[in-house]
Amino acid sequence: MADLTGQNIQDTYQRLLQTDNGTLKDGTGSLVNELTVQGTGSFDSIEVNGDILPKTADIYSIGSPSKPFKSLHVLSESIHFHNASGTEIGKISVDESTNEIQFIQGNSFQRVRVKEINFGDTFNNTGSVQIEGSGTGFIAINGAPGKFSTVYRGELQSLGGDYQMGSIAQKGSGSFAILIDADNTMQDSKFVIEKNASIPNAGTRLFSVNESMETRVYGHLKVDTNITASGNISASGQLIGMIDGGTF
Repeated sequence: MADLTGQNIQDTYQRLLQTDNGTLKDGTGSLVNELTVQGTGSFDSIEVNGDILPKTADIYSIGSPSKPFKSLHVLSESIHFHNASGTEIGKISVDESTNEIQFIQGNSFQRVRVKEINFGDTFNNTGSVQIEGSGTGFIAINGAPGKFSTVYRGELQSLGGDYQMGSIAQKGSGSFAILIDADNTMQDSKFVIEKNASIPNAGTRLFSVNESMETRVYGHLKVDTNITASGNISASGQLIGMIDGGTF
């Protein structure tokens, strides 16, 4: 602040700081929304809610294991992060129209990296939905906290051959359903299995079930036990089999 010696209060009060019931305001009574203090020796300590926060190097530690904060109130639309040279590298902001928390750099959304995320009312590491990032990683959708789960898991790289594959594991009842046209809006809905492409209809089709109740295998069908049909069995080529030890 400049030296105000010999100047009239009416010409200088706007530049003063004051506290009003613990709120920092300028001389006009307006809230001070931003306060920048250059250098690391500006404060010997910072007191928050009666706790003196320790200073380590250039960082003030907020809270401690013995006195953790139960909440942190930020009266701002965003929290900005800067590198050592002062360049902004990202910010956390809230879209007031949607109440969404956004991780942004410039005008672009950025990746969020965490080890585990739990969604649901019960936060005991087994919420209604779990996203786990360690190991193979998995997404678990739980009918109850930690129970009756459908688990989507990635490949286990330490295994090879037929053992190296992703999986869907169904716990609880053990049953898993794939529903097509659940809203009864598409009359040609189908379930398909394809290979060699991550886009539907771009790879080689192996298997399909459509809404007209046609189940189709696009290649060789091998059945190790019985085939039972309540209707006809037809073939566009040869049909080879055995009856009572004979052939037909």
